[in-house]
Amino acid sequence: MTTNNFYRRPLPKSCIDFACSEGKVLFKEALSEGFMNCYFNLAAQFRTQDEPAYCGLSTLVMVLNGLSVDPGRVWKGPWRWYHEHMLDCCIPLDIVKKKGITLSDFHCLAKCNGLDVDIKRALPSTDINDFRRAVKDVTQSENKVLVCSYSRNILGQTGGGHFSPIGGYHPTKDLVLIFDVARFKYPPHWVSVDLLWKAMQSLDKETGQPRGYLLLTRSMHSGNPTILLKIADNFNLSNISADVKKVLQHWQTWLMTECKDKLMEKKTFLLVLISKFSFLFLECVPGIEKIFAIKIDHECCGWLSQDHKNWINDLLLSLQKLNVFKLIYESLKSCENITLELWEGAEMLKIANKCILPHEDANNVKNHSLTICHISAIVLLSWPYPQKKLNETEYMVTNADLGIKYMEEECREIPAVLENEIKLLHDQLSTIFQYHNIIGSTDGSHVKK
Repeated sequence: MTTNNFYRRPLPKSCIDFACSEGKVLFKEALSEGFMNCYFNLAAQFRTQDEPAYCGLSTLVMVLNGLSVDPGRVWKGPWRWYHEHMLDCCIPLDIVKKKGITLSDFHCLAKCNGLDVDIKRALPSTDINDFRRAVKDVTQSENKVLVCSYSRNILGQTGGGHFSPIGGYHPTKDLVLIFDVARFKYPPHWVSVDLLWKAMQSLDKETGQPRGYLLLTRSMHSGNPTILLKIADNFNLSNISADVKKVLQHWQTWLMTECKDKLMEKKTFLLVLISKFSFLFLECVPGIEKIFAIKIDHECCGWLSQDHKNWINDLLLSLQKLNVFKLIYESLKSCENITLELWEGAEMLKIANKCILPHEDANNVKNHSLTICHISAIVLLSWPYPQKKLNETEYMVTNADLGIKYMEEECREIPAVLENEIKLLHDQLSTIFQYHNIIGSTDGSHVKK
């Protein structure tokens, strides 16, 4: 039985093959005029998407590796390097394989992985010259990337929505070079800015909104990845259990409640719960086993440099000096004495009790020993606390407001290694929560600048 299969597609007349004679001339002219500076970093990382619906993920992988963003986790062997299977924080990969991603999905994934992102939709009211100016600016730079989300159909190609980075610009003929990651289908090609703009104005069937483009640069923090903890690979608000969502919803409700002293007992109970579930949000960086109470000098961490081990030790010791660490420790010790009737959903404590509680006194936790208390403290320090404004003149003081004030005091004298860890995790958690519309966030002002 014969099945239909394909080896590439011919480019339509609207597109000029990058490798043809005309394409080579365009490249040479654009290069001589200084509008191919973004080309080389992207060309060095040009890849073919692994799945039919992975155009967005493969494009983002090109951008991340092209801008030299350290993922902070291992790809294979000892090597830290971005690959599509690592981009699972905002939307499950099994969904991406079936449906691809939207412009908002791309924005979330890019933010979570160390990029500063400016998202632009090709709205009817938007001036195409804004896009043209962005193309000129990016193609003259070595540290910026422009990614387009557009309709293949408008370009005369087969298929639906697609993501591609822009690799260059020819100012005289007003053409952009599209780095098509579906290289099994179409090669890189030049198209007119006008035609690409029309392709971006098409509506995405998934969202009902026009497509658009994203301006991407490496975040100032991406050069200093977290050294101990990172967002858990499997943490995704789309597929976490109903029980965990229940905990998050009650935690959010309590944070948004007006602050009253009588809630202190309830605060302690909720603190216990969020502490017990903190391992769902964070996990250890590669090279450190995903268990608690581990010795950082353990042979499993042998590949880490001595400097890295020292940084981890400094981070742990600095956490142990904080009041929030001691509060978590004491709360976990006394959790069995808490009146469970104070909170609807208290049965979650039974599920949470699987976590490990260190036996050492909070003031004398052994050096190089990672515990649930350390992880919980970082979760609370980096949590995107919401703010609730009632109207222009009235502002309700919530438990979240007190939490921000408390964290500001805690972070006032923290060392740089802990400050960086908290700032990165805050930005990532905030992006994920905002994307799923579950929790508002602050700008991370509780972290020392």
